[in-house]
Amino acid sequence: TIVSEIDIDIARVSVGASLGYALAFEDAASLSELLHAADTAMMRCKGSDLKIAKFDRAIDCATLGSEAMEELFRTALVAGNIKGALQPIVSGQTRDIVGYELLARWENSGLPRDPSPMEFIVLAEKLGLLNDLLIRTLEQTLPICRRGPEFLAINVSPSQLSSAHFVTGLMDCLTRFDFP
Repeated sequence: TIVSEIDIDIARVSVGASLGYALAFEDAASLSELLHAADTAMMRCKGSDLKIAKFDRAIDCATLGSEAMEELFRTALVAGNIKGALQPIVSGQTRDIVGYELLARWENSGLPRDPSPMEFIVLAEKLGLLNDLLIRTLEQTLPICRRGPEFLAINVSPSQLSSAHFVTGLMDCLTRFDFP
């Protein structure tokens, strides 16, 4: 990742760039596979000291669709290795924090690189564990989330909205932490 700092009106900001690439016909058979392969290489780049990374099937295909990976995800979720994180949302006018977005990060996966949210969220949805993932990350972040006029944004999939237990599970969690 290439990082440099720039000064803006209110602070010094670090700006970084990572480049991941893949070769057509060698790394992928279709355009969507090619884009996914390049993005996977970029995520590996971001998780290391690399500035540029070429897609490497042996490293980047940690068989995210395999049964072993499914079990690894289930174990990580129960063990608390999938962590909730709060990303501040800042007003462009006042530059105050007006809210937060709930994010999830898989740490200490034991794989050559920790899976990105783009990879493990798909796996959680396939396994029917999105509600569990949401509740666990909320349980980790609600105690540290500031109270006040700020809001908390969560990402929800259509499969969660069609789940009979989604709203009650979410409301129970918010009530337990006295979060409006």
